[in-house]
Amino acid sequence: MKVTAEQLYEQLVNDYKLVGQKGKISFTLKDITVEIETKDTVGNLIQEWIKAWMISNSIEFANPPHSQNFPDFLLDTDNPKTGLLEVKTFDYSKSANFDVANFWLIEGLFWRILTDLIPTI
Repeated sequence: MKVTAEQLYEQLVNDYKLVGQKGKISFTLKDITVEIETKDTVGNLIQEWIKAWMISNSIEFANPPHSQNFPDFLLDTDNPKTGLLEVKTFDYSKSANFDVANFWLIEGLFWRILTDLIPTI
């Protein structure tokens, strides 16, 4: 199933009810499991989770040819210039700490996600 970034957002927030959910990160090596408390791994793990979620929901996407380049996912598998999805995460209690060079491509959806995900204090 083909979706736009907006439709993906709607599915995650409205259908899957992702906002407000809690998760944890753990790592197991042999017989020792640790709960990860550092936040520097969260972005990559969320990106992998979104990939698994899209696969489990039969959403069409492709990975870009170079994994370290923008975007993280291609939602339009027929046209590599549209349907670009970049996943950004940051600690809401601090400022965003990522390169905003490509921010203009995601600005509208980014602000909408921020509005929904940042808890009111």
